Amino acid sequence: MKNQKFFFWNLHPDNLTPVLLPFPILRQLEKNFIYYSFLSFLFKKKINKVKKFVNTCIEKNAIYFMDNSNLLNTNKYLFSQFNTESFLPVGIPSQSKKNSNNLDKKLINITWVGRLCDFKIHILLYTIKNLIRLSSKMNLKMIFNVVGDGPYSSKLNKIKITHSKFSLNKYGNIENKKLTKILLNNTDLFFGMGTSILESSSLSIPTVSLDYSYKPIKNDYKYKFIFMNKDYDLGHEISDKDCQRNNDSLQNILNMVLKDSKKIGYLSYEYFNNNHRISEVTLKFLSAVKKSNLMYKDLDKKLFSKSILRKLYEFLRWKIIKK
Repeated sequence: MKNQKFFFWNLHPDNLTPVLLPFPILRQLEKNFIYYSFLSFLFKKKINKVKKFVNTCIEKNAIYFMDNSNLLNTNKYLFSQFNTESFLPVGIPSQSKKNSNNLDKKLINITWVGRLCDFKIHILLYTIKNLIRLSSKMNLKMIFNVVGDGPYSSKLNKIKITHSKFSLNKYGNIENKKLTKILLNNTDLFFGMGTSILESSSLSIPTVSLDYSYKPIKNDYKYKFIFMNKDYDLGHEISDKDCQRNNDSLQNILNMVLKDSKKIGYLSYEYFNNNHRISEVTLKFLSAVKKSNLMYKDLDKKLFSKSILRKLYEFLRWKIIKK
């Protein structure tokens, strides 16, 4: 074990953020930076250990972040300024099939794929609300497909659809074969984040890259196509920088797709092909692993120790599961 080489690929913006307990309500509170700053005094030692760990990994070429927003979030919640451009994007296989749906100028099929969880539900609800408004304003029929399930799925039942031009289809979790059929035959425009937007863009579907929030979105969020992303971003926490008062970004996106969906689909595919194709990512991954010179002996073993509170939580959780 002492001679074992280590390499860390940070694939979630919160992976290196210390938390008290993994409860959704606590996670939402901790995303309030003022509250988190106060709370951080409770695990100041832990934060310093994680900072030391990240610095050691950077010095030994042993840590890569999936995108820049992942790095920025780590800096924010560790109160640090890690300086690295070691990005290793997420990749998926290329698709042999491509979207061949012929767009009807009077009807647009829109699809969302993703878990209905605490940090994704708010942008989904916000987007549906805006699309209901725009379908009436633009006199455009919309069918919105929601593929996915989760603890916040009941919130979809509370959406008020005020006119007949907009309809909502809730599929829940479905098998891959059925999902592929929906994407290829019944999707003119895709909304999502993470690997789901790679799946859609790999099929040449016009793809909108969304960001996440742990609370309802009150400002005017600026929508963007996946090919407008920088530094491999597949979704980050929404801030004031992502909003602009009274912007028309969503309507502009709809108009662009209605005008030339093939072009937008091609640009979405090209972004995927140039940045997230698994064959290229694999080569980058193998090259990065070879550069790492972090050994087991370099790690502070106390970093992986659990607090008494965490041990108690896991003990009680296990007892409940066994029942």
